[in-house]
Amino acid sequence: MSLLTVTPYLRKHRRAIEDLTFQHYRVHTHLDWQNVEDWLNTLVSPLWLAWQGERLVGLMAASEPVEGTSWLRLIALHDDVLSPQNVLNELWLPLSTELLRGGVRRVALLMLRDWLKPYLSPLGFAYDEHIVTMFRGGHQPPQPVPVSNLKIHTVTSTDIDTLVAIDHAAFPAMWRMSKTDIREAWRISAVCTLALHEDTPVGYQLSTQAQDTAHLARLAVQPSAQETGVGTVLLTDALARFSRRNIHAMTVNTQASNVRSQRLYARYGFVRNGYDLPVYIADLPVSSARTAAD
Repeated sequence: MSLLTVTPYLRKHRRAIEDLTFQHYRVHTHLDWQNVEDWLNTLVSPLWLAWQGERLVGLMAASEPVEGTSWLRLIALHDDVLSPQNVLNELWLPLSTELLRGGVRRVALLMLRDWLKPYLSPLGFAYDEHIVTMFRGGHQPPQPVPVSNLKIHTVTSTDIDTLVAIDHAAFPAMWRMSKTDIREAWRISAVCTLALHEDTPVGYQLSTQAQDTAHLARLAVQPSAQETGVGTVLLTDALARFSRRNIHAMTVNTQASNVRSQRLYARYGFVRNGYDLPVYIADLPVSSARTAAD
């Protein structure tokens, strides 16, 4: 068997990456709004490849860093790999070193498929919490308490920086979206609206659509405007817009620890559907960052 070599991604590797991710079982994809091909077209994040001779046998990629945090977005192993842990270890070393050099101190992973679970602890990952999924049917939502001087308008490309500012103010670093991600999410959204209070942006929601079901992908409110009804107005308005399209079902994901959000969604008829996903976290040692930089 050929020795394992690890290299950074080059554009000429696109076809090999697509073949590996499409044809083999042990694949982790957490690319949100994009498929692998589209994601490679806009790649701005670290991606490392493992080879045996000229055959690609593994890959590992992280998201664009945001405020010292990043997510493992793409992992794949060839079906013929007999030592998955060894390949993952060899990929994690240069990837984590590159992230450290870029100022990342925490890396997260959303466990979408169980095949990956046995290999995470040796990489330094530990369970953090669950993401819960909620669903609502087609019953009429309650009317929100009106918020005076609040206007809702459809987001355009000129509002992207505003969405980024709201998003980063509303969420902790690990849960913030990069500008690249927000722009891509807006591009494929079905309904994306911005709330303005006396012409000051205070919140936004972004929803997608798959056939006859909507998905509330993002609901963010400026901290100074939270608990004032902005979120309920944005949610009710989104539900009404989908209702006019004859779409009445909606899903939403949120952290198990975010009790306030779950209470809001419950008031609007959302119930947990049992499809929960664990989140794992690895904290990168600062000492390693100094060593990598030396």
